[in-house]
Amino acid sequence: MKKAIQIAYNDFFEKKCEYAKEAGFDHISVNFSEMLGKTELEWNKAVEHIQNILSKYKIECVQTHPYYYDLRVSSEIVKEECEFAIMQAIIASGELGGKWCALHPRSSITSGFSVKKAFEDNRRDFFGYLELAKKHNTGLAAENLPIFPGLSPSMPFYSSDYYDLCELVDSFNDSSMAICWDTGHAHLMHFDQAEAI
Repeated sequence: MKKAIQIAYNDFFEKKCEYAKEAGFDHISVNFSEMLGKTELEWNKAVEHIQNILSKYKIECVQTHPYYYDLRVSSEIVKEECEFAIMQAIIASGELGGKWCALHPRSSITSGFSVKKAFEDNRRDFFGYLELAKKHNTGLAAENLPIFPGLSPSMPFYSSDYYDLCELVDSFNDSSMAICWDTGHAHLMHFDQAEAI
């Protein structure tokens, strides 16, 4: 097992990598959440910058994690800016040697929460993402989401029921499609972690 810490790419990325190394981390997950709205050129420069820093501190990227859609934006709504950033993050994951690019499944909430519609929309989206990931030698990992306390309105998200998450991933029957199990999210759902896994 590789112990890794998630580090967001921003102006403080190098300092955070330095601290992570001092704390005993040889592996990281690169969080690309602050790259929304960046151009392809800016993405290319960011990847090169990250590669140089990882090399300097002898750290390996094992995963990336972009998230761009607000969780309350329904899954049938597609935003070009978000889709571009997701595709760039998938490409970057492969270039950085990350085995997985973890993504949040999206929820269908326009006409009330619909598991069936969310499944269909996520199948559509992940199918395209998966083809791109395989071209760039990385895989996709769909992440479990909780019901967040304090979020208004309080609502379930698709994949907060891990059986739905398993159904989505299993529907691809592809070893490049996996699950990113967020133990913190599972804790919020009061799951027995071992049983769920």
